Amino acid sequence: VAAHQVLDQTGMNVKDKALIVDKLAAVLILQGYLDKFNFMKNGEI
Repeated sequence: VAAHQVLDQTGMNVKDKALIVDKLAAVLILQGYLDKFNFMKNGEI
């Protein structure tokens, strides 16, 4: 859902969005994991 929301804000056409939505979703998932890992490592959670 978040990937679609981000892409909707770009003004890209549907065909172009379809080509990258899965990659963007993977980036968002990985970034969330890395952020959580970093917070846990630093004792912030």
